[in-house]
Amino acid sequence: MTRSDPPAIRSAYVILGIAALLTWVVLFSAGILMNSQPYREALGAGAINMTNLVNAILIYTPTNIALLCILAALTGGCASRIQSLNGILSRIEHARASGDTERVERLEIRRQFMFESPFQAMLRGFLVFIASVSGMLIISAEPFTDPSPEQFTRLASLLSTLSFVFGFDPSRLEDVIQSLSGRMFKGKDNRPS
Repeated sequence: MTRSDPPAIRSAYVILGIAALLTWVVLFSAGILMNSQPYREALGAGAINMTNLVNAILIYTPTNIALLCILAALTGGCASRIQSLNGILSRIEHARASGDTERVERLEIRRQFMFESPFQAMLRGFLVFIASVSGMLIISAEPFTDPSPEQFTRLASLLSTLSFVFGFDPSRLEDVIQSLSGRMFKGKDNRPS
């Protein structure tokens, strides 16, 4: 059973993760500081050139946030890939020795997520974006009409955090949900009749 990647591959994931993180900072800054409207209007008026197209894609809130989600998930995927799997493998062996097959299954799933390609994590980051936009479109017909820098910051931060978690290890989110639901049920059981 593989415990971790060779040092050269881990170093490549470190470099890729740092590059993704720095690109995220640049795109996030562009999303806050720059207005995409002139580029979008130029494209609408027929001035289709590479400068207008690239700037509109990189700065317009929905596409900017989609790219931020992808980069956050890639960073999370790189972060999980550079970790040693020794800890999780010892927990699997301990659970196996104690006969806890459910825990063994959950830890095996976690191990698989932590050892997958960071590019697979990127797809989950894009899924976070798609699901969130779908929810926003149910609430508002035009969720991206003239967002303020504060709204952009909140939305980009929330979706990037979710994307990072889904890129790093999506089974962690399941643990949080189970923990919260367990507390809710305990709270209901402790209420007086």
